[in-house]
Amino acid sequence: MSSPVVNDFKGTGFAVTTGWATPSAISAITNANPAVVTDTAHGLADGDVVKMAGVVGMTEVNGNIYAVNVLTADTYELVGLDTTNFSVYVSGGTAAKGTFSSTCQVTNYSGDSGSTPVSTTDTNCGSVKSYGTPQHGQVTVQFLDARQDYVDAMEEARLAVAQVAHRYTLPKGRGVSIDIGTVVATQRSAAANGSWTGGATIERDMPRMDFAV
Repeated sequence: MSSPVVNDFKGTGFAVTTGWATPSAISAITNANPAVVTDTAHGLADGDVVKMAGVVGMTEVNGNIYAVNVLTADTYELVGLDTTNFSVYVSGGTAAKGTFSSTCQVTNYSGDSGSTPVSTTDTNCGSVKSYGTPQHGQVTVQFLDARQDYVDAMEEARLAVAQVAHRYTLPKGRGVSIDIGTVVATQRSAAANGSWTGGATIERDMPRMDFAV
């Protein structure tokens, strides 16, 4: 009889993107699900995130953040990105690896899986229900005296209406998960003789991505 696996919250690390390394030049992106990028000697690892810029042709990827799954020393997948119906890659473009600010002083994490919209259409023989593409949901983190650069990154992203990648790492090597989306709300509060508390809510742009470590 197997024993249950318990993932303790204590010891989980949290991090949010605060910057970008020197961009590397890419030479191809496939129209596929998921998209595959050719980026010679990229030096990336599974679960790294990149920000795309300057792509000619497949301009839909420019300015967006994606998590990567490494295939070879020169190629990687953009996890969860279906470019089948995107414009065809022509030339140019760069991918910049994300740098993270981390904190351990998170008191609560919650992430719903979104919802599936339903519409009902009347036909000549009754009603038909249509289930649309599932929505990706939100992630909310609450913190207590978290590192200032972590908190600032959330607030700056909210003000700029900019994407962030938020990563959490389970203790004992049990995996890494990444949420990519837009910060839609932040909050901070404190009282006399107390500590600063606060939180942030991220609207996901795609489903949560999980990686083994």
